[in-house]
Amino acid sequence: MRDDQGRGRKGLHAGAAQQGEYETVRRLWVETWRTPFWVPSYSSPKDGVAALQDKAAALGANGLINVDCYGDRGLFSFGSQSFTCYGKAIKVR
Repeated sequence: MRDDQGRGRKGLHAGAAQQGEYETVRRLWVETWRTPFWVPSYSSPKDGVAALQDKAAALGANGLINVDCYGDRGLFSFGSQSFTCYGKAIKVR
C-alpha cells in the first residue's frame, strides 16, 4: 500500500478494484468478539485511516476499501471528539 508520502500504502477509491480483482484479507475492527465492547478511537479521521493502513499492511494486505470514520462522543470521550474507523483490508491481484 502507498500513501501520499510514498510510504508504501494506498487507499483505493470507489471503483478502483472491482470484485474478483482482489481477495479480502480481513474486515478491520468488526470481526472480533471484542468489537461490541471496545474498538480503537482516534483524534482525527486521518489518524484512524493511517492506523487501518498499518494494520492492513501488517496482515499482508496491499489496499483498503469501504473505509469510513465517524465521530464518537461515547461514555469515555470526556467531551472531546474522537473517531472510530473501519474498513476492509484487501490484496489486489
